[in-house]
Amino acid sequence: MIHRQHSALIHRLIRRVQRSAVLLGPLILLLSLSILPSLVTCVSSSSSNSDLSSLSTRVSNSNIPLVLSPANEANIVNPLNLIALPLPHHFNPPLGSFSRDHLEDGDKISLPSSYWSHISDGRGGIRYEVPWVIRVSRLDDPSQGITTTGGVKTRVLQPKKNVTYKSYLPSSPSSVLCSPLDFRSPSNYVFLPPWCFRALGLRPGEVVRCHLETTIPKGGRIKLRPLTFKNEIESEDGCRVGTAKEFMSIDNHQAVLETELKHYSTLTSGSVVSFKFGDARYFFKVEETREGKKGERKVKDGVKVMDCDVIVEFLKEKIVK
Repeated sequence: MIHRQHSALIHRLIRRVQRSAVLLGPLILLLSLSILPSLVTCVSSSSSNSDLSSLSTRVSNSNIPLVLSPANEANIVNPLNLIALPLPHHFNPPLGSFSRDHLEDGDKISLPSSYWSHISDGRGGIRYEVPWVIRVSRLDDPSQGITTTGGVKTRVLQPKKNVTYKSYLPSSPSSVLCSPLDFRSPSNYVFLPPWCFRALGLRPGEVVRCHLETTIPKGGRIKLRPLTFKNEIESEDGCRVGTAKEFMSIDNHQAVLETELKHYSTLTSGSVVSFKFGDARYFFKVEETREGKKGERKVKDGVKVMDCDVIVEFLKEKIVK
């Protein structure tokens, strides 16, 4: 059983935020202005401010036709192109919050305040059901006005450390499903957890498209494949990477995994997710997602797992060389 709680709390928070909209806008702006310099410093070692400003300007310009495009049933909330950066501890929720210290273990992303207005206002007064699902996609088609690499041969932002966000598996999805953590990232930026970078083959500072999805079904069954790495590797947070055998030896490992999956509102088919337990981080590939009470129908993209009774099925481990 996954995510039976929290839905009523989210609705109450949304109503409070909507009543406080006049105060919220300036607050988000102040937070964004205070956070951006330290975030850029932590990921950029060789790029100049002019390079970063140039990319941000191109991204902003590429969003103009998206924002002005006419509404239709499939595109009530306009997509936005945004510069992707790793989700840092600046965004760690306060003590007592469910997602505290689990930024790397869930599907939560930080979006700019402008996206909040897109979702909360909608078009035609539509109220969108929570959890809100955001599709994050690569931009490899030049006809879209800008590509994932920003239309330049060298990436603008380079991490100080050698962070490669290796995919770990040859087949990766072209897009992933996420849910908002908050709406306080600076304009033209989105902050993603490490597994999104791995799944999409992204580097910090590359460009993605974020789009509100309204047709993702509720999950009924998911199939996870534990991964064991033949060569010793280290996860992005420096944790030791555990093996599938170690995970299966954890007492009541099924309940442990279901508890950790509560940090995800959605799961994307073909993605590799992880969670930390004890001194190790364990990796799983989402091999299959299905909808229906008993998982009767296979879903291509992924499913919601928040407020759903989801059956978790383990497949045979895969040895990754």
